[in-house]
Amino acid sequence: MESLGPKKRKFLSLKLVGIFFFFFSLSTVFLHPFPLMDADRIQIKQLELRFFFPDQELERKEIYLFRPQRISSGKSWMVYISCIGDHSIFKFDDQGRFVKKIGREGQGPGEFQGPNHAVPWRDKLIVLDNFSRKFQILDPEGKYLSSFISKSTYWDFVVSEIGLIYAAPLLFPFPGKKEKDLIYVYTQEGDLKNSFGKPIYLDSNIFNKLRLAVRKNKEILAAFDYWPEVRKYSLKGELINEYIIHHPVMTERARFNRKQMNAPRKPGEPIRTKPCIEDIEVLEDRIFLLFRFHKEPVLEILEYDPDMNITAKYRYKSKKRILSGDFFVKKKDNDLYFYLLSREKDRIIVLAEKNKL
Repeated sequence: MESLGPKKRKFLSLKLVGIFFFFFSLSTVFLHPFPLMDADRIQIKQLELRFFFPDQELERKEIYLFRPQRISSGKSWMVYISCIGDHSIFKFDDQGRFVKKIGREGQGPGEFQGPNHAVPWRDKLIVLDNFSRKFQILDPEGKYLSSFISKSTYWDFVVSEIGLIYAAPLLFPFPGKKEKDLIYVYTQEGDLKNSFGKPIYLDSNIFNKLRLAVRKNKEILAAFDYWPEVRKYSLKGELINEYIIHHPVMTERARFNRKQMNAPRKPGEPIRTKPCIEDIEVLEDRIFLLFRFHKEPVLEILEYDPDMNITAKYRYKSKKRILSGDFFVKKKDNDLYFYLLSREKDRIIVLAEKNKL
């Protein structure tokens, strides 16, 4: 083989350096919006169980949750739990003391068929009933005020400071039923004001649920269930940014879910999927993602700043398997409290950082 002369070697070296800097500049452009998780830099904070509700005393009084779906809370610290099992909304205070039960089975005003979510807003309680595709607006005591029929079947919704309802449809993958938009915006009178966002359809058999959060009346955050992605929209529906969450287990699950698109299946055989992001919540400028391990009774709550740079990890380990897909965060005396819907025993568990009383 002919050896390279000094000029050719110098030219080749300069060319390699140029190629290196070209690809390095590309990586900074394309990877900057997708912050990586630095395991050595992020401290893992252990959580412990502080209390749960309804407790045994309430259950002896026949106050218990039957097939709870979602949990929420407003500025008043009241806790609302929607239960499709008994077609009602349960109201507790932040210490788990029972306040009242709202609604009953039926199709009339103040009655529910399948209440999926209840969100407090100012002096109102807005309830989404998936079975009837209806939004009902109640006063804080549960008295019926108004209602409207929605365009689609929605999985989650949030309410902006001015009272607009941002609703995320259940992304039906069947031909002819696919949603063209990701989020629909309603007034409380039922007028469809806007719709925006491009859905993700992984496969014709995967229902890709979406979770929403609103930050400081500035942005709508959308987190995908079977894909580790969070999108940030303005309240007008303009895409601000999108972030891929670089979590090793989420990445593996996303790869697994993507493979299911081409996996051979028998007719009628359900597709297997693994959830990535189970819920998203916002507290001031802090963004929290709920993630649950499946092979061990461990869950993680990941904390991010407004630019989706990870700042902390909170981990809770129990003796038995944890089945939860909904939570909210409260701050009291500079401590964080995580209210988690646990579906093993149909109750709310309240977690806080260990050794901080």
